[in-house]
Amino acid sequence: MITFASVLYTQASEYLLDFIASVASQTTRDFNCLFLNDNYETLPDVNPGVPVTWVSCYGKNLTPQLLRIELLKEAIKTGTDLLIIGDADDTFSNSRIESIIAAYEKDRDAAFYYNDLVAGNGEHIFLHMPDRLEDVRQIAQGNFLGMSTTAINMKYITLEWIDTLYEGDTVIFDWYLYTRLLADFGHAIYVPGAATIYRIHDANEVGIKIDTDREYQVKLTHYANLGKRYTYFDKLYKQLISKEYTVNPSGNGYWWDSIKMEEQ
Repeated sequence: MITFASVLYTQASEYLLDFIASVASQTTRDFNCLFLNDNYETLPDVNPGVPVTWVSCYGKNLTPQLLRIELLKEAIKTGTDLLIIGDADDTFSNSRIESIIAAYEKDRDAAFYYNDLVAGNGEHIFLHMPDRLEDVRQIAQGNFLGMSTTAINMKYITLEWIDTLYEGDTVIFDWYLYTRLLADFGHAIYVPGAATIYRIHDANEVGIKIDTDREYQVKLTHYANLGKRYTYFDKLYKQLISKEYTVNPSGNGYWWDSIKMEEQ
């Protein structure tokens, strides 16, 4: 089963019609939808043109990262093979789902699949996207992955593994999740012909300005969490707290990409 999934929440209600229209405009109908209702008292009247499974988290007051964990759990319950994810304040190229399915059919061993992120004017947010990820070092000191630009191969995902993700219950959960997927299950591949159209605003966790002080705190948390499991990240954490890094605001143009430690 191919599933497109999202968390619907009232804070993004002004974008909901655009979001649903984008899903309904996909060039394939070979998928179902899985929508988690975060905080709508009454379910919104939506029609993406494909079957929808609704799951209510109303009244649970879950953090965005915990809602993401619930999304993974619900995907297992529905028997999903490929979980394509999109944030409810974004829209997507019409061929996004079809292109991701094609990539999945070509390589069913990848842990996840990732696509371009573009602004509303069509400008690419990240100019340098690798064709393949095989090592956590590729996303260790800067990140271009988010749940709205990825699809997860659910054959690797168990409830037991999901339960370990609570260690990463921070505002940078996406970065933690895809690092774990890459470290535990192998490679990931880039999907050409697919794009997520991103609404850039200060409410996004990364914001729209470079802030090295904030980046330092983000990386401190990120490396500390991952360092519990992987020696490489424990070394990065120790370098960071020892101030063994340089600052390059231009970096590679990724999120959290200004502070650089020497590669191990």
